[in-house]
Amino acid sequence: MMLSESAAEYVQRHGLRSLMIASNCRRFERVCGRLQPDAITTEHLSAFRAKARDCLSAVTIEKTCTDVITIVKHCTGRTLEPGKRLRQPRPIPEPADLETIAAVFMHSIDWLKQWLVVSYWTGLRLSDAIALQATFPATGSSIRWVASKTGHSHAYPLPDWLRPHVHKLDLPYTASENYSCRVLRSHLAGACMAAGVSYFHPHTIRQRSITEWSRVNGTAGSIIHGCGLGVLQHYVDPLSVLESASPRMRVPQVIMGEYRQADNEASLVTNFRKLDPSAQGLIVDTTERLARS
Repeated sequence: MMLSESAAEYVQRHGLRSLMIASNCRRFERVCGRLQPDAITTEHLSAFRAKARDCLSAVTIEKTCTDVITIVKHCTGRTLEPGKRLRQPRPIPEPADLETIAAVFMHSIDWLKQWLVVSYWTGLRLSDAIALQATFPATGSSIRWVASKTGHSHAYPLPDWLRPHVHKLDLPYTASENYSCRVLRSHLAGACMAAGVSYFHPHTIRQRSITEWSRVNGTAGSIIHGCGLGVLQHYVDPLSVLESASPRMRVPQVIMGEYRQADNEASLVTNFRKLDPSAQGLIVDTTERLARS
């Protein structure tokens, strides 16, 4: 069995939604020729780098080599030495502006509005956010999902303002992840044009989500990103951390709708009750003075 066929078998056996590993192995074959996994050596990886570096980014080249190594180990049990890795530039985050997200939301059709809200609240990658939409309506007090790339289980708060956005809709997606992503990007570009804003890539909403959760609570940002809690994961409930942080999470008014004022009032009451008696007395005295002024 050749490398690309082995990769397709690997995807099917492990039930992966993402087909990227198979796509990367086909890319490797286009450059280095069709090879069986047991015939691939470190020299082949070096040759791939030399031939592909003029037309592919260092990130894409090294991800392809990593996926080839994964399939070789899966098929042969042999850990292939990667050779000299290409230096990869540190990415510079460019999160989408909240004002831009709000403007695009106003010019989006229902299923795209849903994707925008889900992506912003959960910080999921594009393919995961698309797949999550198909599971709606969401019930209970949280949204739960298993990330396709990492296999990590995630749980997100489901506040009252979010519930109207997580009902079942007719979606234009198919089982093909690549096609679904193209459809999403095409409609997102159209909504950006209608809103009169520059097109922003879906991953910049994930960046904005992680940034906003991190502004509220650094631990919450780590949970949303998926890098986890380290040793604390044995002691801390991630959902409880997010539930504590969620009232302070910034969400565009157009998305929050009529729930903004109610949520703010509930948050004030909840936080007031957490204060000690002396602090509560100080708050009451301050509000009374403001009311008289």
